[in-house]
Amino acid sequence: QALLRVSVSGDVGNPGFYSVRTDTPVSDVIMNAGGPSSTADLNKTELRRGSEVVVNRDGIQTAIRSEMTMSDIGARPGDELFVPARPSGSRWTKLAAATASITGIVWTVVYIAGRR
Repeated sequence: QALLRVSVSGDVGNPGFYSVRTDTPVSDVIMNAGGPSSTADLNKTELRRGSEVVVNRDGIQTAIRSEMTMSDIGARPGDELFVPARPSGSRWTKLAAATASITGIVWTVVYIAGRR
């Protein structure tokens, strides 16, 4: 059976290059790399060839659900299976954190100014 050397990168347990059989399901390739971390966003996984996206996230999701193999999705040696991380926190969480920081700075300045 032919082997395919692919990179699995992003938010997985052990990113790196892996030699897998061409009939290996896409999901198994991700699991070979230690599986997705708790913050991974599998819904946005892509197959890349250099800077080009060869199979977009919808195609990868279909491949995972249908147990398609690396050969089925047209993977070639050197391709990268990229599993991104979910953004940390929502926009509102970031806004609340920034507001709290600014409020704390203002209160500190007012307190120091009042002591003089």
